[in-house]
Amino acid sequence: MASIDLAQAEPVPHAKLPDVPGCYVLVADQQAIRELGLRLGSSPAALYVGEAKYSIRKRVSKDHLLENRTGSSTLRRSSGALLREKLDLHPQPRSHKRSKRDMTNYKFDPAGEIRLTGWISANVRMCPVPSTNPTKTERELIRRLRPPLNLTNLGGWKNPEKAIIKAARKQCADLARTSA
Repeated sequence: MASIDLAQAEPVPHAKLPDVPGCYVLVADQQAIRELGLRLGSSPAALYVGEAKYSIRKRVSKDHLLENRTGSSTLRRSSGALLREKLDLHPQPRSHKRSKRDMTNYKFDPAGEIRLTGWISANVRMCPVPSTNPTKTERELIRRLRPPLNLTNLGGWKNPEKAIIKAARKQCADLARTSA
């Protein structure tokens, strides 16, 4: 696998992302890392690695950059949970169904969704990684880069920030439950 230089990550308008399969690495500087309350030693640091089986452009723009997509974006739920107080985010059920999944995969109030998108746009840069085998590439990137917002143990990496992030997400789910 080719090396990735996180320092070369830049804000990439979703229209300029490659329309090919692969992965994407979302990168933050020291200020953003502090705002998230994460304990990462290096800056810039990989925050999240995602897989795009068909199109990096469509995956990133559809799931991570739209205000109404927190309910289907691990990146948005985790970063929003960590930034809930700072950005004055108010969790609510993803839909009106009242199922457990709609609370666990909460979203934020409309104004909060806009603030979260603004924070992501201002603080997160992106490294697209085209690949003919995105699943294998994602595992390798997670193993090498150790991104704290990835909560699965892909690549054999045990995320030391997982408990903190899951607790923040649980608080949001509980708040969404009480707002229903």
